[in-house]
Amino acid sequence: MVSHNYCTFVATNLTTLPIDQRTRVRLFCLYFMQEYQKQALDTPDLLSILKERGLIISDEKAAIKTLSIISYFRLASYFRPLEADKQTHRFRQGCTLEQVLALYEFDTSLRDLVFSSTRRIEVALRTRLNHHFSRRHNPFWFTQVELATDGHLYVENLSNVDRELHRTKEDFIKEHFARYDKPSFPPAWKTLETVSFGTLSKLYKNFISKPDKKAVAEDFGLPQHEFLISWLESLAVLRRSALPLA
Repeated sequence: MVSHNYCTFVATNLTTLPIDQRTRVRLFCLYFMQEYQKQALDTPDLLSILKERGLIISDEKAAIKTLSIISYFRLASYFRPLEADKQTHRFRQGCTLEQVLALYEFDTSLRDLVFSSTRRIEVALRTRLNHHFSRRHNPFWFTQVELATDGHLYVENLSNVDRELHRTKEDFIKEHFARYDKPSFPPAWKTLETVSFGTLSKLYKNFISKPDKKAVAEDFGLPQHEFLISWLESLAVLRRSALPLA
């Protein structure tokens, strides 16, 4: 048993299990809740903490100006790769604030590139779904379970669409609900403008008509819809990875 002031780990050798499972170890962690008591610090005090932890700050005036624009908490994620000790937060020898800021700027530029590039694909996908699905079927195809291949995914998709639709502040959605009460959703060309890239890709994946999905894929220069589904799923993961603290 290894104890800590806020956590206790218990390791157990499961000797009663079959031989192929006996090396498994279960870890139980008991956290003791406590009241948060840290207070906000002024920028010079934050710089003092960083220097005490071994971070080299060559220009304190410039550093204070930087921290007045980019918060200490936002930069905390970029301190960690340069730390020698994750518990005390001591920095590796020779690490500088300039290195931290370089990591931050690289990450910001990468996020901007990911979102700007995938945004163009997202807009085109909305347009092609409306062109093929809404014309070939009806403006409310995304609400019809008979046009979905997987019932569980249909329920998940419609729930996400409903949540994202009612969260939006777009005027055209407010104007629609001010004039119409049936059906429950606006037509696809309005509704799809409010949904996330991930929901959009799942709506495409779960649509029942393979010829229509293939037609959309061909608009993107792909021979089969399976390729586009794979691409969209990968792009959705990429966007989610770029989302934290964006």
